[in-house]
Amino acid sequence: MRNLILALLLVPILFLSSGYTQDYAQIGLPGGAKHRIGKGYITDIKFSPNGDLIAVASSIGVWLYNRHTGAEVALLTGHTASVLSVAFSPDGRTLASGSSDTTIRLWDVKTGQHKISLTQHTYSIWAVAFSPDGRTLASSSRGSIRLWDMETGQHMARLKAHTGRAKAIAFSPDGSILANGGQELPLTSNNHFIQLWDVATSQHLATLEGHTSEIEAVAFSPDGKTLVSASWDSTIRLWDANTGSQLSTFMEGSEWLTAVAFSSNGKNLISGRRRGAIQLWDADTGQHIRTLSTHTQEVTDVTFSADGTSFISASLDGTIGFWNTGAEEVEKITLKGHAAGITAMALSPNGGVLVSGSWDPPILLWRTDTAQLQGTLKGHTNGVNALAFSPDGKILASVSDDKTIRLWDMYTEQLPLIVDSQPRAILAEQANGFGAVAFSPDGTILANSGKDRIQLWNVRTGQQQAILETHTETAGSLAFSPDGKTLAGGGRDGAIRLWDPETGELKTTLGDIRRFWRTGTVVTFSPDGNVLASAGYQGIRLWDPNTGAHLFTLDGGHTDDVYSLAFSPDGKTLASGGNDNTVILWGVATGRYQSALEGHTRGISALAFSPDGGTLISGSWDGTILLWEVTSSESDSSLIQVSQTLWDVNSDGVVNVQDLTLVASGFGQDSPDINGDGVVNILDLTLVAGHLSEEVE
Repeated sequence: MRNLILALLLVPILFLSSGYTQDYAQIGLPGGAKHRIGKGYITDIKFSPNGDLIAVASSIGVWLYNRHTGAEVALLTGHTASVLSVAFSPDGRTLASGSSDTTIRLWDVKTGQHKISLTQHTYSIWAVAFSPDGRTLASSSRGSIRLWDMETGQHMARLKAHTGRAKAIAFSPDGSILANGGQELPLTSNNHFIQLWDVATSQHLATLEGHTSEIEAVAFSPDGKTLVSASWDSTIRLWDANTGSQLSTFMEGSEWLTAVAFSSNGKNLISGRRRGAIQLWDADTGQHIRTLSTHTQEVTDVTFSADGTSFISASLDGTIGFWNTGAEEVEKITLKGHAAGITAMALSPNGGVLVSGSWDPPILLWRTDTAQLQGTLKGHTNGVNALAFSPDGKILASVSDDKTIRLWDMYTEQLPLIVDSQPRAILAEQANGFGAVAFSPDGTILANSGKDRIQLWNVRTGQQQAILETHTETAGSLAFSPDGKTLAGGGRDGAIRLWDPETGELKTTLGDIRRFWRTGTVVTFSPDGNVLASAGYQGIRLWDPNTGAHLFTLDGGHTDDVYSLAFSPDGKTLASGGNDNTVILWGVATGRYQSALEGHTRGISALAFSPDGGTLISGSWDGTILLWEVTSSESDSSLIQVSQTLWDVNSDGVVNVQDLTLVASGFGQDSPDINGDGVVNILDLTLVAGHLSEEVE
């Protein structure tokens, strides 16, 4: 009867994907955003003490779910990086969250309001735990465990427990002992251990040795007599909490263990594994009872409800499994669209459909007006690196680390979306995989970058048409000019190469190729083809692709590497996305900073404007896509008109011998650097000489 009641309570969860999609797309949006796609990836999960709420730590914040209906209650935001750990206070009124931003936040569970931040740590907070009486909070980070007074919010003590990362901490049922799993640096098979501490005095009590790899979880039995630990060494170990002696070792297979918990009566153990399996054990005999399979990726946490009638499991695949104590699966719900960060994105030409790829192989298709999932393309066996629509929107090209390019037939004009689930063609010629992909403006040629080369394919026949030897690392970005006469490739050596796609001839090389940039150079053409934008270690630069002249360097924006660029349809605005988690809008005519869009908690991997220019879409490694409402604030002034001042070095209104003299006097220095390659040389002199006698407006 108990199991039947539980099953009935969980029936509404079956309708979560359709019933609450619109709700979650609106909850906790950052300023300026109008939709969210995805909920971030899961890192931790906890039941509230009364079993009514589930707190899910994610890469974008903390989601609160109604345990009985599956509805999203709230999204708690404020951390500036991924949330790694959560814990409810024993009375259920306070929620603690630990983050990669090195802070702990305390939240009022009823109102969702942020109460206080705890800021003594200097590294990511891997675990948080309340003492049974709720008066003390323990937090674990690299190099230390800290104890906090929950009445005052003051820091009480620092336990120098280890020098490496510790994800596992737990209080004994009476609150007198704190256990942590730790490691000493440098790491060896003998440097992994569990430490026991006296909470009242902060004194070290014992060190438990035996594990040979990282300890992912520790938990006390309900009577406090036994401590259980789970490790990457594929073992579960039981310890006498009083003496520190090892009681027994459980082992089933060779896969990493990532989570462990005692049942409420202490008779059973549940453990989670790296590849998604959940195992049930007899805690007294160590007998393996059964293996439960529902998740497809690492189990990040397992936890029992307070009444012991059920337990839940969370996985990096974006799902939560609900189970009864008889180990029969009750229901599984999906919390988000992707199991990992967004790595690639493409918007259909009509703006109605967005496709996204991640480190997880499936390609997802979304309606941009409702943020609802419309379909899934399965076939790739590894992460998706790049996506591109043909100009007519009828073909989607996808590039993967599985060393294939797949072409899919698309019917984006029809809603609900109709998609052929089988690729029309699979192209595979590169042994080292592919990096970028782009269609020619007429849709007849597909370009892709591989190791040391760019390949051109005939889209109609699927046959290779040409190979452009780059003699460098894989191009991280490809872009055709609007007239189709130029193909730009951004190399990992920092250079931008412009090719004639018809002849295969290298036309010119832009930028400084003396330095290496770890992620390659991003390139994109303006809609009229008169400007080429690039981003790399040199920052964001605008170029005249016809002359090779450097027009502007966009300064004063990002504080870290830039990974993505997109021009608005009218060409007046350039959007850039960086590893600083920020999207910045720039005026193309002036090169000036316009505004910043903040809301992601990890780097921005992809950007796209809607056809009308009113919406900017950003995809992030935090596992979400945000749709922003944007407007252009630039005038109609032309970039090329502004760029003419480059030749007029002394700004007297005409390009003449005085400008040549100024350039010549700066030879070997960094100014006046006309072409933006970092040094004044003969190339700068040649560019100015080519504009002699021109008047500058």
